[in-house]
Amino acid sequence: FLAIQATTYSFDQFLGQLFNVYNYDATVSITKPQPYDQLRTQIMAIPNVGRVERFEQQPVKIQGGQLYLTGVEPDTQEYHYQLVAGRWFSGNEPNALLISEDAASKAHLKVGDALTLSSATNTVTWTIIGEVQDFSGAGGGVAGVGLTTVDNLNTFNGLPTNLALGFMVQAVDRSEVAVDQMANRLDDTLSHSGLSPTVTTAQEFKDRSQSQLRILYLLLYV
Repeated sequence: FLAIQATTYSFDQFLGQLFNVYNYDATVSITKPQPYDQLRTQIMAIPNVGRVERFEQQPVKIQGGQLYLTGVEPDTQEYHYQLVAGRWFSGNEPNALLISEDAASKAHLKVGDALTLSSATNTVTWTIIGEVQDFSGAGGGVAGVGLTTVDNLNTFNGLPTNLALGFMVQAVDRSEVAVDQMANRLDDTLSHSGLSPTVTTAQEFKDRSQSQLRILYLLLYV
């Protein structure tokens, strides 16, 4: 019983660490890149929307494995980065990358190293400027998380820097009922614009991930 209790407590700690880096209430993804300024104006007009930030993720290949590359705004307020070493972005600086502790350990990387990343269409070499605590890329054969600016990620993907495919949305009223209503309005508004959105609340994501993460945690750490 005590072992089960300790395992549950450890898992809850792990889950808390995993989600504490994010401070959004819903994520939105669309199927075709759109001008960010236009979409941001449209989203901000929806009742209860308080803040919108671009946010995109994709797997990339690095030497010896994969990295979960995440694009955020350099002045983000919805990703709570926890620096372990180095520094955060100085504006939209090009070819700069932060990596998670997991990635640094597994790939034997450190601040100041050059890291080559590859997708199906491009290969680049960026400089690691910092290291963060972020467990969101843990497991599944992925070394960990890489963070760059959305502008940098767009350039990597051959897209103009003013386009966007995904967003984090923070509500004014962050109660579950109010967030659900906001998510429904987001879906309706963007669907009527022909953007085929996928809207997921933070609570939905946590609920969906919890059982998968519990199994993964038990396999890896118990």
